Amino acid sequence: MNKPADFEVKKADLKTLVWAIWMALEIKFRGWVYFLSNFILDIAGMIVDIFVFFFLALFVGSAFSPYIARYGGNYMAYVIIGMALNNLLGASLNSFYSSYHRGYWTAYFDIYITSPLGIKAYMVGDLLYSYFITGIDILFYMLIGFFTFNLVVAGNIGTAALTIILGMIATIGMGLVAASTFTLLNAKQWPNPVSWVVNFLVGLVSGVYFPLEVLPEWARAIGYLLPQTYAYDATRMALLSGASVTNPLVASDLSLLILSSFITIPIGIFLFKRSLSKAEKDGTLSRWS
Repeated sequence: MNKPADFEVKKADLKTLVWAIWMALEIKFRGWVYFLSNFILDIAGMIVDIFVFFFLALFVGSAFSPYIARYGGNYMAYVIIGMALNNLLGASLNSFYSSYHRGYWTAYFDIYITSPLGIKAYMVGDLLYSYFITGIDILFYMLIGFFTFNLVVAGNIGTAALTIILGMIATIGMGLVAASTFTLLNAKQWPNPVSWVVNFLVGLVSGVYFPLEVLPEWARAIGYLLPQTYAYDATRMALLSGASVTNPLVASDLSLLILSSFITIPIGIFLFKRSLSKAEKDGTLSRWS
């Protein structure tokens, strides 16, 4: 009979981890295809939202023009890019908690925590799926903008891509903080306090729907604390005005996004690891333990 010390702890290699992430992504994709009607309704809601802002632009767009001159002065282009990018950064913010929430309540974690892979394969697959769905949303935003409102994105694609990536990284750090509340604050029902507060503030003071310059000073001060603010600003300047990284305003935005990443990522990783350690210690990582 083997002694406990004779057993070897198995760890998954990189190839197995990539395979597991792909399988988690494939399972989510199959569910998306099966419930395709939900996606169609999401697109319908998106179209309604865009036309709401179109009619809003007819009445207030000219008032915003002086404040969005550095983006080309077109309010519909301004808001469409803001809404599309908000979806992408929202996926970075919300996916980890959503994955934690779903994995716990559907007992998916019971499968992953008993394997050498742990839960990271499931959560990374969930994040990639969120990016996939959001990518389709963004495509529809751009197509609707192009065919309906003559939106032409002919700016600096490279600078915009760099800005978006940095924005995603900074927001992922916040997303890890949000996911940690599932265990650390016992926030096991959506929404969690971090995502709720950040989503609420982003919609109001980060420039998604209207420029910061129309806000009172105290509201702008809050907006400047959020990395999303700088991602929206630099992406719009790059896509609508052709600004590059040498533009002082874009360079400033990128620097602040990098600074935000250096702050949010370490804090997010620390708190998320602590939440997993607490769950393992308390036996609450699995719903049925």
